[in-house]
Amino acid sequence: MGWDPEQKIYTKAGDRLTTSLPRNSRISKSDDRLQLLGTIDELTSALGIVRAESDCNDFKRFILRIQQNLMSIMGGTADGFMHTTLFPMHEVEILEKAIDKIENSYEHENHFVCPGDTLRGAHLDMARTIARRAERCMAECYQSGKLIFPDTVTSYVNRLSDYLYVAARLADMQGRQA
Repeated sequence: MGWDPEQKIYTKAGDRLTTSLPRNSRISKSDDRLQLLGTIDELTSALGIVRAESDCNDFKRFILRIQQNLMSIMGGTADGFMHTTLFPMHEVEILEKAIDKIENSYEHENHFVCPGDTLRGAHLDMARTIARRAERCMAECYQSGKLIFPDTVTSYVNRLSDYLYVAARLADMQGRQA
């Protein structure tokens, strides 16, 4: 299965501000499920910037793993059957261990943090805010009854924003020491 050079990237099907998701008829592009998908897509892209600018292979692999997990969550969200999609608890636990490791590596600041001490920290903070928006979009989808998320998915996205926060603080601290 490869790319068909005769097939165009555009279909014109969305010109009337609707789109289709697997197992669904056409829906409005303002649908809260699409807001969630777009937000997770934006988060994945923001993490791509973080990964691209890093010179640490272990960190790059970790960010890639997060991106792949987010794509898995997007797949379950798009087909409307997220409640049947298994998302492993060990991915949540991996994030928790990473958070604990980072938190133990620097002194915590006792004030509000203004992002921008380092470029990497600022990019991580931007990704963090997008992750928080994804959580709010998930809540909207859940409250509207359109999607039911496994606890592991909601926990993962919540831990992800925590991970991005501590990773940004670590990046800023390392930048100040350089």
